[in-house]
Amino acid sequence: MASACSELEAAIEILVRSFYKYAVKEGKRQKMNTTEFNMMLSQEFQHVLTQSGTIENMMFALIKKFDFYAKGDGDGSSLNQDELCKLAEKEFPSLCTSNKKDEILKSVIGKMDMDGDKKVTFDEYMIFLSCLAMILHEHSK
Repeated sequence: MASACSELEAAIEILVRSFYKYAVKEGKRQKMNTTEFNMMLSQEFQHVLTQSGTIENMMFALIKKFDFYAKGDGDGSSLNQDELCKLAEKEFPSLCTSNKKDEILKSVIGKMDMDGDKKVTFDEYMIFLSCLAMILHEHSK
């Protein structure tokens, strides 16, 4: 990734890399078998009780980012369009260099707001980040 990646972009990249570090069975890199999953748990979540697991910390970072931007209007339970634009511009700096920034933002906001209420809930945010991680994985091959 570009050196100007945000904390959120770095968290997504670490999550994707951690998955593929353990999903090693030939021809099955899109899935983990039980042995691979158990290996990932034993290696990456060994310190869950002390809050120092790598994947766990990245998940907390994603949650904190949502909470930080969602409280902009005092609500805190969802992101309105202004909050979502601020999040996108700050946390995805590579987006800001695109000539199609406004078009991309409009499309992303439309896709994230699954129920059409003009707000993005935490669930919608996490689904979007999961989809984004899959896209990043495809482009990293």
